[in-house]
Amino acid sequence: QCELAFLNGDTGPMAWTIVRPCHIYGPGSLLGCLPLHSRDAQLLTTLKAGQPLRLLGGGYFLQQPIFAQDLAQTILSCVGNPNCHSQIYLTAGPDLIESREYYRIIAEILGVNLQVEDVPVDEFLAANPDRLSFACHRIYDLSKLRQHGLHVPATPISEGLRQQVTSLLG
Repeated sequence: QCELAFLNGDTGPMAWTIVRPCHIYGPGSLLGCLPLHSRDAQLLTTLKAGQPLRLLGGGYFLQQPIFAQDLAQTILSCVGNPNCHSQIYLTAGPDLIESREYYRIIAEILGVNLQVEDVPVDEFLAANPDRLSFACHRIYDLSKLRQHGLHVPATPISEGLRQQVTSLLG
């Protein structure tokens, strides 16, 4: 609705840009990208204990998490760039992965095996109809960033998650 207000409203000479990120991750934040383990303060402990993670749809949903530092660089690359005026940008990381791959990378960093317990999508949505946005693939096209001369996120998910896990282990 906010985007529509900008697109359809009279903003006069105001130069505006909207950056719409997908799942943001990186040092300073908790890990987790799916319900039941989203921003889960106990995720590392659960994995280290060898307990299964309960993942919506078995974690098969596709996503492109964006490393926080990449997001910041993309936003800063808008400054002074007239191509960005009156534009909306989808921002995502370079890697398209299944959500369970996100968790597998974290488990690998910890040196443990990932065990997944499937949470059936229909049952989850019946109990949580307001969380429909988690029950779909999240695939983004970054070509508009390139075309407009903006920073295109490039941090591989494995490197970004390694930095985040390391920061959490302190």
